[in-house]
Amino acid sequence: MGKHLLACALLLTACREQAVQPPDDQQLAGAGATPSQIAQAAPRPPPPRPAPPVAGLVPLSDAAITRELEPGAACSLDGGTAGPLLVAVAGDALVNDNGRLVHLRSEAGGLAELSRGGRFSDGRLTVEVQREAEIETVGEVTSWGATVRVRRQGSDTAMMSFHHRWSCGA
Repeated sequence: MGKHLLACALLLTACREQAVQPPDDQQLAGAGATPSQIAQAAPRPPPPRPAPPVAGLVPLSDAAITRELEPGAACSLDGGTAGPLLVAVAGDALVNDNGRLVHLRSEAGGLAELSRGGRFSDGRLTVEVQREAEIETVGEVTSWGATVRVRRQGSDTAMMSFHHRWSCGA
């Protein structure tokens, strides 16, 4: 058994030493490569993977937010670097429900009311945001922890609950 492990270790070491390495900048420059060829030969990180849906909610794009909502003070449910899961302005909120943009109504009239969280619904989809402890204030934007509940009318999974960040500002 010990001989087999030693043979495997030696084989792996030999393979690792013979692995083809991409040329470095000096090798490319010495071969007369242009700066753009050097940049193209550089290893690239894998493209970012889209954020997985949270309870069927997909992060909103900046273009959708700009096109669908009136400008002004707003609150948003953080969806990470891909974009917010919900953006709310006085009386209106927008979500991307599995690829379909949906406007949800809210009774909250302004930023002061929206900042407390609230209930956003179109009758088939309801998103409730219950604000918790303040996390931070940066400039004119304040963020809180939030418990979020997503309910779907006629769904086998009547409700999903998760924690996220609720941010509001002008």
